[in-house]
Amino acid sequence: MAMTGSVVKERGCLRGLPVLIVEDDRSSARLLSALTGWAGCETRVAYNAEEGLAALETFPAQVVVVDLVLPGMSGLLMARLLKSDPTKQAIVILAVSGVEDPSVAQLAREAGCSAYVPKPIDTELFLDALYRTSQSILYT
Repeated sequence: MAMTGSVVKERGCLRGLPVLIVEDDRSSARLLSALTGWAGCETRVAYNAEEGLAALETFPAQVVVVDLVLPGMSGLLMARLLKSDPTKQAIVILAVSGVEDPSVAQLAREAGCSAYVPKPIDTELFLDALYRTSQSILYT
């Protein structure tokens, strides 16, 4: 996977970073898992927000990649819950969504997401967003 023009310069550059992916679409979850794996992240996948919140009780994710439209609880509500919990508010949240509305990125930011990547996922854009949002974790 060539990352020309990307800030992600080499495979494994985020080695060991714990990332939870919350995505109900299995093929999107596989793609996001493959991309975070390429970057060296330790990745877990949950298929809805409730599973994701439960996973965070045993998996110390420092980054959560969340689809904003999920069955049951939305990704936006999950982001708000994480940011309102003093034990989880330091988690970096990267939102993804296939909703074609320019206001979605703003809603994601207001919910506490550090970045937004539209679907279909552009691999370089996603990896750049993951790398940039992870810098505060990696260098503190």
